[in-house]
Amino acid sequence: MIRLEGNFSVKSEIASSDGLAGAVRNFDRERMIDRLAGFPGQAGEALGFAESPALRLPARPGSIILSGLGGSAIAGDLLRESFADRLPVPFLINRDYALPACVNGNTLTFLVSYSGNTEETLAAYRQARERRVSMLALTSGGRLAEMAVADGVPLIRIPAGYPPRTAAGYLYWSLAGLLRRVGLLQLSEAEIAAVDEGVRTAARQCGPETPFSENPARRLAAVLRGALPVIYSGQYLSGVATRWKTQIEENGKALAFTGLMPEMNHNEVVGWSNPDRLIRELAVICLREPTDHPQVQRRFEIIPDLLQPRRFLVEVRADSDDRLARLFMLLVLGDWVSYYLALEYGIDPTPVERITALKRQLSKE
Repeated sequence: MIRLEGNFSVKSEIASSDGLAGAVRNFDRERMIDRLAGFPGQAGEALGFAESPALRLPARPGSIILSGLGGSAIAGDLLRESFADRLPVPFLINRDYALPACVNGNTLTFLVSYSGNTEETLAAYRQARERRVSMLALTSGGRLAEMAVADGVPLIRIPAGYPPRTAAGYLYWSLAGLLRRVGLLQLSEAEIAAVDEGVRTAARQCGPETPFSENPARRLAAVLRGALPVIYSGQYLSGVATRWKTQIEENGKALAFTGLMPEMNHNEVVGWSNPDRLIRELAVICLREPTDHPQVQRRFEIIPDLLQPRRFLVEVRADSDDRLARLFMLLVLGDWVSYYLALEYGIDPTPVERITALKRQLSKE
């Protein structure tokens, strides 16, 4: 179960079941709703990809790096933070064309691009090939798949035809399965089952069948309309906070920002002074995790009085006995919030026209 805690009034023009159905029909032309509804099924399929006997894997590496952008990199963020307390080797995320100098023959390099045509990832692939490091590619196709096949690089093909950001489950669980297979990650079937149960619980609670008054995603989206979200979390949920930000931006076509506790207490908190007219439009979302350090918990309790003025502050919690399940429940909530926010604004959540225009300009000679 997901809980919202805070004082805020909720009004929505699409609160009724008929209003929501009309908004889905009028604005969700590419059926993003079906992609969100299908998310719970991605884990089992992706773990199967990683267990394929045809996949040749390197010996246990001394370090890991994932090169990717956008949703591909966020899958890496989620993986690194969710298993930081059990991965025995460093895990880096590279969001650039070039690999850092520390990448060497003892580094397992994941090249991840859903489309297979992300130019930064392709550049990193070429550099990894030149250094003769251990490589593994994850993609639905494109140039990355072609290069991996030609070079004999182990390749996981994930299902094509999705907006890249909706394939996060395929990417995360494929990577988790690979780390388990090379002996770097202990991940039990009981834990996987707990995550599956949590994800399906959150999906039911946030899905369109749940009435507005009982649906945390719909209620939160309604109060975020016209506001500027600022999402705070501790380290463990930092990847989830980033996911919320980018989903609000891509699906909701609205800006959002993140901050990390306790880091924001050493700088950002002072910025809650100016400009006054902007500060008053900020909506604070605190993603709470009971295993955060006790001092982080105290800081979350103290900080609301300092973040003034603001539109509202809400604390978001997921109820589950399993830590990883709680992480995924909050991820599911964020995805649905971003979807309903698009409907609140009266726009189609799927197209990302500015990204398409940027790529078009970059492709010109």
